[in-house]
Amino acid sequence: MNKLLKTTVILFQIGGGLLGLVLIGRAILTEQLTQSLVLVHVGFFFIFSFGIVAGVALIKKPVLGLFLSAIFQAIQVPTILTSTISYNMFSGAIFCMYWHESGWGSNFYLGSRYYFNLNSGTTCLFGINIIALILFVLLIREFLYKVIVENSCQPRQRRVYKEQNFEQMQDPQSDYSPIRHRVPKHS
Repeated sequence: MNKLLKTTVILFQIGGGLLGLVLIGRAILTEQLTQSLVLVHVGFFFIFSFGIVAGVALIKKPVLGLFLSAIFQAIQVPTILTSTISYNMFSGAIFCMYWHESGWGSNFYLGSRYYFNLNSGTTCLFGINIIALILFVLLIREFLYKVIVENSCQPRQRRVYKEQNFEQMQDPQSDYSPIRHRVPKHS
């Protein structure tokens, strides 16, 4: 795997995940939250924890880590702010290209952020986290490459036919040929 890609993903997922957990802990301990807001924070707690697990898996078990990291990056790709639902989440960094009612825009942040709301009454905004999208594509590419390479490098099972049974040995009667046909004995 590309070391720069692996290092970047590990830093974004583990570092951003830890920062996200700190933000969630601070919000739960310092703010007066309703029960539904506590559930939202707990949900994002599990998402950031999943990102940390994916980053650690990338170090310990690369194939599993690639798969989990791709899922975690896919979670970060969309940004949606509408009057019915609002969702934005990133871990590590975001470069968001978005469209809203007054036109196109972009923003860039380092760190972690999460936001979820139902019936927010905000204006429409739809965006894509370009960094998460690029990392998602690269991780999927690496995952598919690893799976294909591992499957093609495994030795294939040899077929043994009942009619023919060959042995590997040197026999002086067959001009020292390395393969000799062994005829099964019939009783």
